[in-house]
Amino acid sequence: MGLELLKTFKPDLVHLDLLVPKVNGLEIVKHIRSQPELQSLPVVVLSNTYQNHLVKAVMAAGATELVSKATCTPRMMLEIVEKHRARMNATPKAAVAAVAPPPPEAPKEREGAASPEAEADKQAAFQAEIRSGFLGRAPRMLTTLRERIEPLLQAEDEAARAPQLSELGRIAHSFAGHAGLAGFQDLAQISSALVALLTELVEKPKEVTDSSLRTIVDACDFLPDLLARSTEAPTETAAPIQVLVVDDDAICRRAVRLALARLNAATISVDDPLAALRLLKENPFSLIFLDVEMPGMNGFELCRELRTLPANQGTPVVFVTTLAGFESRESALASGGNDLIAKPFLPMELAVKAFSLLRRGPR
Repeated sequence: MGLELLKTFKPDLVHLDLLVPKVNGLEIVKHIRSQPELQSLPVVVLSNTYQNHLVKAVMAAGATELVSKATCTPRMMLEIVEKHRARMNATPKAAVAAVAPPPPEAPKEREGAASPEAEADKQAAFQAEIRSGFLGRAPRMLTTLRERIEPLLQAEDEAARAPQLSELGRIAHSFAGHAGLAGFQDLAQISSALVALLTELVEKPKEVTDSSLRTIVDACDFLPDLLARSTEAPTETAAPIQVLVVDDDAICRRAVRLALARLNAATISVDDPLAALRLLKENPFSLIFLDVEMPGMNGFELCRELRTLPANQGTPVVFVTTLAGFESRESALASGGNDLIAKPFLPMELAVKAFSLLRRGPR
């Protein structure tokens, strides 16, 4: 529909979601830039910043600007539209004046124009209306999301699983967009990360594992709780995120660090469990990732030790290991761990898990 409309009129600006049905935003940007008369048309793309490959591709294809869907508010979009409108209306004379501007004149009131205070009140009322509308729809959207879990878990093969993953992704994508517009950034961030994971699993069906499915289920189950918390009275500003990664495999440590890059966390990684224990005695961490099989002290032993330390008694602990069977999961929980992710893992699976555990807080 959108591509057809471009044949009948030329808009002043295109505001485009990166993930849309039937054809994705990347293909739309490519189509727009293939038309000579649309070469200079501003294209502002709302993106899921966790899908790095799509973000890079859409910029290479000619998008003018990228805006994170998780943090974009109506006010931000109005400012972006006004910025591009001003650029389009600028004449060469105005451009020259912009290089050496004359002394500023006092702004003149336009007849009938609203005062800055009235405009601010209008914006606040609009944002409150969007927030109220989201809170009215959100419980139904989350119920629908959780209803799709059982069909996904019952799917017996890749062919049956793919449409279930796609439908979950569609619902989570819609929820993330509404949450971001309403100003619920925690909800928008976690659901956006979930969308990225679901999209990756649709594209790579062989990567679907018991571990990734469990991460999806946990995230869907946690979103209603986070919604309830988000409507309560504001809490104090969260402390900086400090993450510890303990693994004797350098490649795995780097993979975990890269997966956590979107958390804006200070990440420390070490290969020696005893060195990690010394760090844990002196420093509180927000989240800890442990391998299991390590020299000197295995991950289960290290977890039991850190649970005796006042600074990290309640810190969430996730084991990242090749030992992903039932017995290993039981040992992980018995030692004081919160969860277990199987190696090899998808970066977005680890990111979704990290977001959920950080927002749950200490156990």
